Amino acid sequence: MAVTLTSTGITFSDGSTQNAAAGGGTTGSHQAFNSTGIWNRPAGVGAVSVAMAAGNGGSGGNTHGWGPKSGGSGGVGAALPSTLEAVNGNMTVTVGSNGNSGNSAAYSGNSGSSGGSSSFGTITVNGGGGGTAAGYSPGSAGGSGNGPVGAITPVGTTPYVLVSW
Repeated sequence: MAVTLTSTGITFSDGSTQNAAAGGGTTGSHQAFNSTGIWNRPAGVGAVSVAMAAGNGGSGGNTHGWGPKSGGSGGVGAALPSTLEAVNGNMTVTVGSNGNSGNSAAYSGNSGSSGGSSSFGTITVNGGGGGTAAGYSPGSAGGSGNGPVGAITPVGTTPYVLVSW
C-alpha cells in the first residue's frame, strides 16, 4: 500500500486521505514531515496528536555462484497511528529513511541496511532490520521494527511524522 505525504496530510493508495490525526475530535492545524526538522510550537499549544512511521529495512543481496540464491527481505518499520504528546516548546522531529538493499555478488552478497527510526519528543518508532545476504544458503529476513503499539509500516510507505494540534 503506497502512501503519499503532502503538506496538508496523507493520501493512501485507495485515494482516501487523512488531513488530521485519528482519534476523534477536530484539530485546527497540522504539519507533515517527510524529512527531519523542527516543529515550532504555536503560542498556547500544550499538547499535540502525533502519527508516524519508521523506515523499512533493505533486502539482502543475491548470489549466483552456488546456484541462484535470494537475499532475505528487509523487515518492516514500526508505525504509530496516533497518540497525544505534551509540548512546552519547539520539538525536534526525526523521520527515518528506508534501508538500502544489499549488493548481489558471485558467492556472497551484502546484507541490506536497517530502516531509520522516526521520533517526536519522547515517542520513537524503530525501523525494520536489513535482510541478510545470500551465501551458500538463502538469506534471512530482517526483523520488524517496534514501537509503542506494535503496528507496522506498510511496504511502499514513505516514512513520515504528522503533528496535529
